[in-house]
Amino acid sequence: LNKADWKAVSNAKNGYSFKYPKNWNIAAQESDYLQMGNEANGEYFEWRSGPMTGTDFMGYKEDSHKNITVGCQTAKITYLSGDPTGDPPIDAKKRLILVQFEKSGIPHTIIFSYKYIGASVSSDIGEMFDLILKTVEFNK
Repeated sequence: LNKADWKAVSNAKNGYSFKYPKNWNIAAQESDYLQMGNEANGEYFEWRSGPMTGTDFMGYKEDSHKNITVGCQTAKITYLSGDPTGDPPIDAKKRLILVQFEKSGIPHTIIFSYKYIGASVSSDIGEMFDLILKTVEFNK
């Protein structure tokens, strides 16, 4: 993946910035919330900061998790998939990636959702998300 032509976004209140694919559009941008993605491809990205970062993942099951680094901060990344037997039932091809960490006492949650298309394409989508996380920088 070539990120040379990616766009950049920043958040002055929480002091972060990162790059994202040029074919993504920002849908909502507030001081503690950012929503963007590529609706045509079914890729959705959210960044939530502050005390209201909690979210509910009913209908999804945890596949795996691990510790990573985001902007020099230790973070937990959790991979989830839709559970057709859950309440509510979610399509088994739907995927969520949840990243949670704290910076300067402020909790941050990043949520990325996409549809599983097959091993090769979904692997590329996961790689793209990993590249986004590697571009995160904090200036505070």
